[in-house]
Amino acid sequence: MLGAHVEVHAQHEHVRLSRPEVQRALLDRYAGDPHARSLVTYRDAYRRWRELADREEHLRSDARERARELDRLRFEVEEIEDAELDPVADAHLERTIERLAHAEELQRAAAEAASALGSEGAGEPVGIAVAALRRLAVDDDELSGLTDRAVALAEELSALSRDVRDYGEALDADPEHLAELQERQHLLTGLERKYGHDIEAVLAFAEEARARLAHLEADEQDAGELEGQLAEARAAVAAAADDVHRGRATAAERLAEVVDGHLADLAMPHARFSVDVQRLPDEDFGADGADRITFLLAPNPGEPARPLAQAASGGERSRVSLAIEVALADVDDASVLVFDEVDAGIGGATALAVGEKLARLAAGDRRRQVLCVTHLAQLAAFADVHHVVEKGLSGGRTVTTTRRVADADRVGELSRMLGGDVAADAGRDHARQLLEAAQQRRAG
Repeated sequence: MLGAHVEVHAQHEHVRLSRPEVQRALLDRYAGDPHARSLVTYRDAYRRWRELADREEHLRSDARERARELDRLRFEVEEIEDAELDPVADAHLERTIERLAHAEELQRAAAEAASALGSEGAGEPVGIAVAALRRLAVDDDELSGLTDRAVALAEELSALSRDVRDYGEALDADPEHLAELQERQHLLTGLERKYGHDIEAVLAFAEEARARLAHLEADEQDAGELEGQLAEARAAVAAAADDVHRGRATAAERLAEVVDGHLADLAMPHARFSVDVQRLPDEDFGADGADRITFLLAPNPGEPARPLAQAASGGERSRVSLAIEVALADVDDASVLVFDEVDAGIGGATALAVGEKLARLAAGDRRRQVLCVTHLAQLAAFADVHHVVEKGLSGGRTVTTTRRVADADRVGELSRMLGGDVAADAGRDHARQLLEAAQQRRAG
């Protein structure tokens, strides 16, 4: 687990180490900042390529349906546009048709009405009444008012008669024009049945259809242009993958050399560690590049290098894991390193080598703080400060406590860890020798 300041190496790290994705991540960490920037460039290029590829796949899979929809929309828009709809004029179409359909009847009725309202009809008695009222030479305001009303009525009858006659004469009983209007009415009825309940709804449908048509036509254009964009994006991914591969290949050589040095310190002087960085075909692009990373180990001279999980025993894998972690510690910025029982499967002289390695890791140029959780006295002997973690009861509950072992008590604690009697001279002598040996190796 990696943090900004603290890094924890768990007791089963060597088990995780057999997983390809873990090996790739460790190698990328070791490769450093320039390689990290190459990875960012690759991932951006890969993301862009995948977006275009997904877009191209979507357009290709929908091509047939899109073509059908394009044909339908073009027909609908063209049908509506050809109708040249006019919401104002078309709104009076039904009334105009009805008037033309009864044009002859209306003409006869208008002529009859005009005659009845004219001078030979209702206008004649009104004219007589006006003449009679005007003959009365009496200065009477009430009479004058009645006379004015009679004159106005005569004028209105005359104007009404004239307007009715003009209305009838304006009517045109044109069967061809009536047929044209009825045909248009049939057209509008068909459009409203298919696209909306009235002219405004049909026009709104046409507007939506044009927008959808423009979108689909843009998709068609995109499909034509996408091939070139996809080729460029794929080339960018391939170039970025090559940069990532070169960074990993270079880092693999350096990591192998450094790990071999640490393995020699960990009582594996003849082991040879290597990292195989295999560039995969472009068809195998992944989110983290196009490389297959394999950690290999030849534990003894004359043995071929094999994948780490197959080539090493549990103890050897623990030491290889520790060697890699120490190598990574040299390039990481963490100031606190926590090793949680990384000594699994290790004992004896090898444990002394591991303890010395951890002690030197703390005493290097960076002066990092190294915390080590262990059951081995051989590792504990190398510590600057020794703590004991104990379980006990307090208030009826199990509690865990830690206490620092005083320098004068370290021999006894190491003797206990060795499995001996703390008070026995032989066990204490062994513990004292172990502590002295650790101090000498640290000083050396």
